[in-house]
Amino acid sequence: MTDAKHHRLISVQDAARLLGVSEWTMYRWAGKGGRIASYKLGRRRVVSTADLGRFLRECREEPGLRKGAGRPGGRK
Repeated sequence: MTDAKHHRLISVQDAARLLGVSEWTMYRWAGKGGRIASYKLGRRRVVSTADLGRFLRECREEPGLRKGAGRPGGRK
């Protein structure tokens, strides 16, 4: 089994604070068919910190030139 601290479960409210999004957005992302895996424990929904980390890595955009960047007005 892997280290438990990497799989700590936190509330959807705490996850929203960590990601800087509204609770409503976090509930959408963590609900059925959402973008982040979650667990339903009674009436509470919780997410794994490991799953949050995975979600952030998937959302990461590498720096680089965007299409049309580098010219005045961003046009070719």
